[in-house]
Amino acid sequence: MPAADAIIEALTRNQLITLTRGDFFGAAETNNGGDARNLPLYRPITLGTTERVCSTISPNGAGNKLGVYKFLRFELATNRNLAVNVQGRRARRTRADADPDVFVYRAGSILAFGDATGLADSALLNSAAPGTYLIEVYEYSNVDTSAGARGETCIDVTLSAN
Repeated sequence: MPAADAIIEALTRNQLITLTRGDFFGAAETNNGGDARNLPLYRPITLGTTERVCSTISPNGAGNKLGVYKFLRFELATNRNLAVNVQGRRARRTRADADPDVFVYRAGSILAFGDATGLADSALLNSAAPGTYLIEVYEYSNVDTSAGARGETCIDVTLSAN
């Protein structure tokens, strides 16, 4: 659809978003929103490993900006039962404890999530099929700023077979 292509091209150009055909995960993206930790947009994670991501509302100061949500991706070669565990940190001084949330997607659909209150949460997938999966992680208070945004909150994400 050439008309749609032109509209998308104009929109991304105006928003300083770099698009490369076939680059489904924005590997060529150079706009980091003012924080180098925002790139790559989709960091790889592999079974049996832990990645640390940091959800923040700075430098933008708003709940729906680059940096608030962190994304990881992984490939699954065979059917597996999986667990995605997220672990936040206890508060220091006057800040509230972390409250990490996690969602797991495949082909645009949410397959599992953990959004309970607390320092840790899990998303469990039973008999996950081979393919590409995305994990979305964020600090709840950075999304719902009426909850008293914590600001920078680092979260350990562990992907394991169970």
